[in-house]
Amino acid sequence: WRYILRVCRRATDPMVRWAGLKGLSTLASRLLSLQDSNNSRAELVNETLDVVLQAWENPPLRKIGTAIPSLFESLVKLLQKEELEGLISNILKQPVNRKGRYLALDILLPYMPRNQVIRPESLLDGVCDRGANT
Repeated sequence: WRYILRVCRRATDPMVRWAGLKGLSTLASRLLSLQDSNNSRAELVNETLDVVLQAWENPPLRKIGTAIPSLFESLVKLLQKEELEGLISNILKQPVNRKGRYLALDILLPYMPRNQVIRPESLLDGVCDRGANT
């Protein structure tokens, strides 16, 4: 797992990064069945989330952009309730002009607690430019 994370962070070849992300997605979907401690599992998930959120913004290949949502969703399923609330909070704190923010919120929406409030204006700020005439 850590080797693939290193590859995803350091690879300059987009196809290598894509293959790494696909491998992480497979590992994440199988991680629940492992008899691993929660601490090491949480550490791996958080490190992988960092890679995913960085790669989401400007993927050099369309394949990378399409691989990221399924990996993100697999990682979300591995999070405990408290960790999930922290992730939602971190995603909501991202700048409104980051497209990864909206893609992540789309995946996180079914997991959001009912008392979680998202201000509609915070979502619409990223969709439209207030100074544009369009």
